[in-house]
Parts: sequence; C-alpha cells; structure tokens
Amino acid sequence: MALETANYVGGLVATNPTAADPKSQGDDHLRLIKAVLLNSFSGFSGGVVCTGTDGGAADAYTVTPSSALPGYASRLSVVFSPIATNATPTPTLNVSGIGAINIKRIDGSAPVAGDLVAGSIYIAIHNGSEFRLLAPTKQYIDQLAFGTALPAQSGKKLLVTNGAVASWAADQTGNTGKFLTTDGSNPSWSYAGISTINSTITTNTTLTGTYLYVPVQMASMGQSVTLPSANTLSAGGPQYVIDNTKGGYPCGIRDNTGTLIMAVAAGGEAFVSLKDNSTAAGAWSVTGSNLEPGLITIDNTFSSTYASTVLAPFVALDSNTSIHFAALATGFAAFVVDNAGKVLTTPVTVTTVASPPYAAFKISQTQAIVFYEAGGTAYGVVLTVSGASPSLSLAVGTATNAGAELPFSQEGTSSGAPKIVQLSSSLYLSSWTNGTNTKVI
Repeated sequence: MALETANYVGGLVATNPTAADPKSQGDDHLRLIKAVLLNSFSGFSGGVVCTGTDGGAADAYTVTPSSALPGYASRLSVVFSPIATNATPTPTLNVSGIGAINIKRIDGSAPVAGDLVAGSIYIAIHNGSEFRLLAPTKQYIDQLAFGTALPAQSGKKLLVTNGAVASWAADQTGNTGKFLTTDGSNPSWSYAGISTINSTITTNTTLTGTYLYVPVQMASMGQSVTLPSANTLSAGGPQYVIDNTKGGYPCGIRDNTGTLIMAVAAGGEAFVSLKDNSTAAGAWSVTGSNLEPGLITIDNTFSSTYASTVLAPFVALDSNTSIHFAALATGFAAFVVDNAGKVLTTPVTVTTVASPPYAAFKISQTQAIVFYEAGGTAYGVVLTVSGASPSLSLAVGTATNAGAELPFSQEGTSSGAPKIVQLSSSLYLSSWTNGTNTKVI
C-alpha cells in the first residue's frame, strides 16, 4: 500500500493513495492526514488564517471569506487590504459579519490617522480581544525615530519637533526659503538670520522676543533700548540689529538690569548677541559702526554750569576710554568717559573763551590734542589721561598758538586722516591744506 510516513503537512505525498490501494486502507490515510493537521496547527481551537473580499469603509473594514468564518479564535490571522485610509484612531475589522473588533498597532497602541493606507496589505492577529497588526506601520517607525506622540500626516508635508513631541507641519506653501526653528515650545518657520522687524522705536523701550531687527529714531537725547532678561534666553543668541542709521540722536543699549553696555551714535548700527545667560543682566557682545561707549554720559547729567552735556568732537583712546567736551557759559571743558568703570571724570576747563572745539585727534593711548579758535587765532592743547579704571583723571596742557588759521576747519581737509606727528614730549607738528597752500604748525 502507498502510505507515507509524515508528521507535518510538508511530509504528505499528493499522489497517495494510489489506484491499487484497497479501500479498506482508506482509514489509514485519514488518520495520517488528521495527525499531520493537528501537528501543523498545534494548539489552535478555531480558525487559523483567513482572507476574502475586502469591504466596508474607512475605519470600519470588513472581510468576507468564500467560506464563512464560524467565529473568532485566539491567534486567528486575517489578511486584509483597507479600501480607504483610516481617518481616526479607532478602526475596526469585521470578518464574516461576526462582529467589529478594534484594530491596534503591533505594540497595542491606537493607530493614528493614516496608519492603514488604502490598497496596502496587512496581517492582523486576533489576541482574544482585538486585532493586533503583525508588522509596524510606516508611521509607527517614524514615531519611534522622531518622538513619542506622532499625530497624523495626511495632507501634510514635513515632520517637525517642538523639543518634546514630534508633529507634522501643515502645508508649507509660502515658506519657501525659510528654516524650521523652535522657541522651546512650538516649531515655526523663519528666514535665515533675523526675520522679525520691530516697529521704529523713538523713546525708552524694553525689547521682547528674539532675533529682532530694531530701527531706532530717538526723539531726544538720553533714550535707550533695554534687552530682555538674559536668563530667559539661550546663550549664542538671540541676535538684535539696532539700526540708528536714520536717527538724529544717539541710542543707548542697556542690559535687563538697566546698565548701559553700549550706545549707537546717530548714523550707526549695532549687532548684539548673548554670550552668557547665567544672570538677568547676562553678558552681551556688541559690534557695529558708530558705536560710542562714551555715551555713558546718557546716565550722567552735569550741573547747570554746563550749557550742553556733550559737544560734537570726541576722541576714542581705546574701546573703553574716550575724551569728550562739554560747553561752558563761555569756552568748554573736557572729561573722560570710562566705559569699563561706567563713570565720568570731573570736567576740566580747557578754555574760557567763547569757542567750541573744532577738531580733536588721538596722539597715543593716553593723549589727545584738541584745536579751537579764540579771537581769530587757532590754538592747540594736549589732553592727558592717567590712572586706572574706575579712577581715571584728565590733565589739560598749556594751550599753544597754532597760527591765524584754524587747522582742520571747514577750510582744511578734516575729512581725511590727521597729519600730526609728535616730535618730543611737548612738541607736535601738524600740516593741512586750504586748497591753495599747505600749512604747517
């Protein structure tokens, strides 16, 4: 008799029994087939796998096998293809009309909208209470890679994060050329560099936000912009552009405690970035054009002895020390602005004649020369700074007759570099031209 020996389906011989086998041995074949099926599907008390015609609608899928499934059994596998992509986290599957059962992801979590894609083929295994997808979906893999609560992506364009949770950004029409940024809570789109433009500031104002372009046109002297509290910001940013190119007055820049850290003269521009955020004041870097640390005078008002706080000429000896001039009732005085110590020296009278300083030039790290006119005669005088911050002092030398013409006045070439040379500790040579002749003093 042609009766094979087999324990599993793969051991069965399709050509057995042969035509010559007696009918009386048919029960041997039946017993063999039963044993093989029980071994191959060991432990199953119901259906093992089924598929059929896909139907239903989005979030309520059906499968209709050619032979109706009599009932659900634990570990039953169903092969199906959604006829529409799911739109909710509660899709169900109903086989042979037995009843709708919830479909869950491989880890038992609820699907997100778009997890079950129309036309794709899935295998779901019944675990006794729900259908569990046999393999992870694409969005499930994205979630493992980018976050812990990935919402739907249907109709959306780009995965973003707010620092804690991943999400899908909306259609990006209108964001061409922008970069994705976050404020620590919400993602947003910004142009590279500084994209937020502040309204023009004309008086004392505290800035808010980060990465701002700030045009300033102060309406009077002594006005400032105050930076946000540094310990609410990130070191390395933010960045501010303080644009005073169209302003007629200087603009101070203060930290959040009110300390003046720099000033931008009219026509200048400052670029400000945060270096240290350990305190509210922070440590800021300020670069740019027409920066005038000497405008610490904004915070210092001279007595009524001085008709005007600051006259136009000034000399910067270094990045923190400069010499400025204040008008007297007749004549003018000089004083030192110590930006490192945030103090001014006591003004020292240069001359009591009714003449403002016409020009002043740096001679060395501690000296400058100032020219003025009195009674039709030009004079030059050397100013010397001594001491260390914050206890600097200023000494005014003896005025020297510089001739009948004023050096570096409107008649000369004051727009060019000064032509001054120091011959000795008390002797200087200066030359200029009035357009016709070269003058030397």
